[in-house]
Amino acid sequence: MSWWRRIVSELRRIVGGMTAEREDGAMREEMQFHIDMHAAKLRDQGVGIEESRRRAAVAFGGAQWIDAARDEYRSRPLDELARDVRFVFRSLDNAPAFTATALLTLSIGIGAAAAIFTVVNDVVLRALPYGRPQQLASISHDMKKLSFNNAGITPNMYLTYRQQARSLRGIALYRTTSVNASDADGAGNPERVTSAFVSGNFMTMFEVPAAKGRALSEADDVPKAPNVIVISDGLWRARFGADPNVVGKKLLIAGALREIVGVMPASFRVPAANTQVWFPLQLDTTAAWLGGFNSRAYARLAPGATVDAVQRELAAALPRTIERYPLIAPGVTTKLLIEQGNPAPTVTPLRDDLVAGVAPTLWLLAAAAGLVLLVMCANVANLMLVRAEARQREIAVRAAMGASHARLVSHFLTESLVLAVIASVIGFVGATAAVRLLVGASPIEIPRLAEVHVDLATVGFIIVTSVLVAAACAIAPAVRSLRSGVFVGLRDSGRGSTSGSARARARSILVGVQMALALVALVASGLLLRSFERLRAVKPGFDANGIATLWVAAPATRYPKDSDVVRFQTELATRVSALPGVTEAGITTDLPLASSGHNGDPLYVEGTADHSKAIPPLQIYSAADAGYFRALRIPLVKGRLFGPPPTQRWDEAVVSTETAKQMFGDSTGATVLGKRFQILPSGPLYTVVGVVGSARDTSLALPPTRTVYMPPVVSQDSIETPTGRTVALVARTAGDVDATTRAMRRVVHDLDPTLPTFDARPLAVIVRASTARLAFVMVMLGVAAGVTLLLGVVGLYGVIAFVVSLRTRELGLRIALGATPWGVAAMVARRGLELAALGAIAGTIVSALVARFLRAFLFEVTPLDPAILAAAIVVLTACALAASWIPARRAARLDPSSALRAE
Repeated sequence: MSWWRRIVSELRRIVGGMTAEREDGAMREEMQFHIDMHAAKLRDQGVGIEESRRRAAVAFGGAQWIDAARDEYRSRPLDELARDVRFVFRSLDNAPAFTATALLTLSIGIGAAAAIFTVVNDVVLRALPYGRPQQLASISHDMKKLSFNNAGITPNMYLTYRQQARSLRGIALYRTTSVNASDADGAGNPERVTSAFVSGNFMTMFEVPAAKGRALSEADDVPKAPNVIVISDGLWRARFGADPNVVGKKLLIAGALREIVGVMPASFRVPAANTQVWFPLQLDTTAAWLGGFNSRAYARLAPGATVDAVQRELAAALPRTIERYPLIAPGVTTKLLIEQGNPAPTVTPLRDDLVAGVAPTLWLLAAAAGLVLLVMCANVANLMLVRAEARQREIAVRAAMGASHARLVSHFLTESLVLAVIASVIGFVGATAAVRLLVGASPIEIPRLAEVHVDLATVGFIIVTSVLVAAACAIAPAVRSLRSGVFVGLRDSGRGSTSGSARARARSILVGVQMALALVALVASGLLLRSFERLRAVKPGFDANGIATLWVAAPATRYPKDSDVVRFQTELATRVSALPGVTEAGITTDLPLASSGHNGDPLYVEGTADHSKAIPPLQIYSAADAGYFRALRIPLVKGRLFGPPPTQRWDEAVVSTETAKQMFGDSTGATVLGKRFQILPSGPLYTVVGVVGSARDTSLALPPTRTVYMPPVVSQDSIETPTGRTVALVARTAGDVDATTRAMRRVVHDLDPTLPTFDARPLAVIVRASTARLAFVMVMLGVAAGVTLLLGVVGLYGVIAFVVSLRTRELGLRIALGATPWGVAAMVARRGLELAALGAIAGTIVSALVARFLRAFLFEVTPLDPAILAAAIVVLTACALAASWIPARRAARLDPSSALRAE
């Protein structure tokens, strides 16, 4: 413990400088201690209080000196505080085991709570770094009748709201994508950048000026306007080396040469934190139809407007879209969409919208950190109660010498406050390291993560937490000491005293609280573990093991014709198939469980309902060749897969069993082959040539996806099924997946060195990423459960051991009168099981109250699963029995004569 002694020595030296009379104060304090102890001995001999104080004072320097010292002690509060602090440091230095245990416990609790607070505060609570952020909101639509929620907005709706909604000061449209970028001369390394096409008022609506140049304006957002872009601070630094003269330079991006007119500051992170380039949307409002729900919108509310009022106004304005824009798509009227889908506008404050996916996770982690902090406070309070019991005689002497109740309470509060302050410093260092680790390598995607940092808010939280922790830890020993009289404290050296039993009850209550909270954490982590196991046991409909994937895009500048794109993709798949170790390779526009590539549209079965009266359910449309199905081992149920591109017809399709069941009424596929359908009522007909097994394309927790696969060939349907220029290349390998990925990159580079590859990940990693949030929360709650259970067990062991020490004489007498060692051990262990039972009852009640907050994280598990609750109680009971058995066994081995003689 030399490190602790050095820290205490230095802190004691610093605190000692609070008074100019440091040497005299230390001498008087030492003298006071000896006088108190001598007076206590005299009172043990039957001398009265006043007489014992007088004799002790005379023996150690005279009554006049001690009275003067006491008066000075009471008249100088600063010296009194300094003296108390020095005494606390000396006392802690003399109990290194207690000090180290308390500091370690408090440091972990305060540090964990501070780290989680920092993340929650910066991500969920802190205002967005935009002008008047409380007025900003997102606008989307829910269409429950079509099972289409959070559907975004159509350009027609956007134009209607912009003209009709008086409660909106502004509304901006945007679409997110990613594009290839390279230098204007084609030199340098090409890269894939995340981008957004935005309306002209998008940037000005956020009231954030450009750091360099200017933002996009309304003048840029008209058809055939000059090709200009605005780039992010990160792209400016990474690609241009923070060149101050970047404005006016050009990039070959999204198939065209575009001029950079501005650089946005690092704080501008919309519509996504990783957006690198903003393009003007240049929406042609004169077109016959402008597109479906493939856009999103942000809005600025007028001053005084509420979310509910805006939603009502948008719902009232929505029917006006029918008059202004009668077609939502070729052959699909806006009136039919509104009448059948009944889209309901949803206005969400922008901050809530940005963090909606992660806020429940962060709040749950905050609850876990708070739980650990509570348990640690109870544990430290228990330690301080034990320490106070050991110092009861000293406290009684202080009271006998005239110390007031407030003086005694201040002593305990000072001691716990010193511990809390030191633990706060250590916890601050730990919280800073934890936050940096989370920001640098977060296991889950957290919006606004770049804004997370330790600041004055964190310091303030630590200070407030430290004060509360100090008060909570000081209450129990202070109350117990005040309730014990002076004479009780002086004579309470017998181990079987009633006051000792009372203190044991106080400790038992604290242990019961710890056991109850441990059960809550055990139940929560058990529910998440069961959910995780069941989610991992779900069969996704494909085999992800041994699959390498990467994405590549063929821009129109280098591949102007669809036939050029198909030829490039076919050659790419052929070369990858020939790589060593690769058994199957293919291409697709939609990787399962990945966030990119999804495209939902209706499916009109030939000869069914009147297309002008109903919109059929949406399906996911994807392009894929035969190699894709073979590589992922998606089974062929009926029919055939697509043939080689040179001979494959463009108007054929393969459907999943879910689509076959819903749209054709035959999940076996026997009667589906040869059936025809349309994507739009006025579009061409496609023929079903095959039925494949359904895959879980969007989430393992959701049912298998209804999917329609189109062949990756040149299509004559130029509206709905153009050739996919951005595809994922997949390859099944018998060797190392990472080595195969590197070989696939070389194949792309050899075919076209100007094309960047991106998002290269094994498919197994993509599958694991789909459960990352649940796994992260499960691990965090598991750690919290382990810590709370360990502290509860340690506390229970201390209580039982203390009870045994109090009842030594009784237990010795029982053994002397014929009680068996086993009976004595069982009697002692029964006390531990009783505390565990009380904790289990209280924990079960609390678990029932908080289980509903876990619903969003559970999969095929009820919040009050009786098996998990029973398992948690069994674990708690087993740990309680183990903690009780050691002191019980010690009690059973007592020598009756030694126990009675000791008393």
